[in-house]
Amino acid sequence: LPRLTKIISSSWRNMSEDDKEKYRSQANSDRDRYEREMISYKEMLKDDDIRRVVEEQGQTMLKRKIASSVKVQRRKLGLPLKNSYSPLAAYVRDNFNQRPSTVSPKEWLKVLSNQYKNLDDESKAHYFKLASEAREKIKMKLDHVTETYGEPPSLKSEFKKFEVKSNKSKKQHK
Repeated sequence: LPRLTKIISSSWRNMSEDDKEKYRSQANSDRDRYEREMISYKEMLKDDDIRRVVEEQGQTMLKRKIASSVKVQRRKLGLPLKNSYSPLAAYVRDNFNQRPSTVSPKEWLKVLSNQYKNLDDESKAHYFKLASEAREKIKMKLDHVTETYGEPPSLKSEFKKFEVKSNKSKKQHK
């Protein structure tokens, strides 16, 4: 993508002003059309629809901020984001670095997932053991953190706090 951007920007710099004006004119025309369509769309919406959309967007952004905050706090405490570890996660961890450069990480995860599903019982038992050991280490670390600092933040607990606050504020507005 960066290479493509360089090629495009070089072409733009070398283009004559007359040619650039064609693109600018098209961009202005598209922007005007978009603005007209948005005005008619917004006129069509009812106040309740607008309120609901704004509220949903706000909740999504808040959940992202909460998740990011929890991730940072747990990382500072040396904890994983989640308190569990699956056999599939152990398999992926052992094999992810074997990804061919021609395969995207997303596609490689699909390949590994299919490979894991097709493992024989003995091989799966190895990954169940690794996952069990990892969960035990996580539990020990979690117990230590809880004893030292109190209950660590989790997505579930932080989202529940948000839901309680959100429900209280909704009741106050009624």
